[in-house]
Amino acid sequence: MKFDLNKIVSDCPSQRYSIRYITYKEEDSVDTMRTLETLKKDIETGVIEGRYVENICFSTFPSGTKAGSNRILFKVDFEQCTKISLHLTRIERKRWVNLCRYYGLMPNYIGKHFIDTGNFILRFDDLTLSKIYMMLTAARYMQESPQTVRAVIYLRKRGFNFFLSLLIATRCTHENAGHSIFVQTKPYMASLDNKLSQVAIDPREALALKMYIEQKQEANTEPFSEFILRSGYKNFSLQNTIYTIKNKLNWKIDKIKIADLFSREVQDRFKPVKTVEQEVEKPKMELQT
Repeated sequence: MKFDLNKIVSDCPSQRYSIRYITYKEEDSVDTMRTLETLKKDIETGVIEGRYVENICFSTFPSGTKAGSNRILFKVDFEQCTKISLHLTRIERKRWVNLCRYYGLMPNYIGKHFIDTGNFILRFDDLTLSKIYMMLTAARYMQESPQTVRAVIYLRKRGFNFFLSLLIATRCTHENAGHSIFVQTKPYMASLDNKLSQVAIDPREALALKMYIEQKQEANTEPFSEFILRSGYKNFSLQNTIYTIKNKLNWKIDKIKIADLFSREVQDRFKPVKTVEQEVEKPKMELQT
């Protein structure tokens, strides 16, 4: 099987980090048609109680969210990337959302409204802090790291397992470890010409993420609604959780260089993983919007 590595490793200009979101309370089922602009007006006029935030990241989310809040509306800017050729098409956005819904990185109620408008609405009172981070980051990739999304889509089309695809794409394209699901991101100055052979991945991280989502390993299970009332701030990431689960796996495997990952020999090496959580098995279906 041949791969076009240019679709996996791409140069991307440094991004400006800027996010806008609102945390608020909503009693009924999730209203997935809200927009940041209308919700902000409702807060200003006192129709709804909430908190509007502009920041470079979500670091203040755990400590700044008021007790009782159970929703976040994160406005994803699909055109924030300064390199226009990296802006995701609607088809790519839809494909990414479908993959995230199918594999548990986004809830099933995320759909057409988000794909068309960028208003990502998440109910979080029944989610752990790590799961909130994971879902917000999956949406944030579309704004700050569209090249990562595009690489995952390409690898899935070539038959790679989704979690392994996300790990490879992160390692080859994602610039900021602080805004990432995985610990390992693109090494400084890595490029297709001269540094690709030095980049390696630990596939146990992909399996650890899969097991965390499917709750086959214990992690932080405290719902956010209970956590915020008790303590306020905590490290807002998923990386420590993945690292802990990875180290519990009884799976001895060396790190694999990205440059060697697409050879038949390495692909055959992943086949036995089917006996460990069916990691490389292709899904029978993927959701449509």
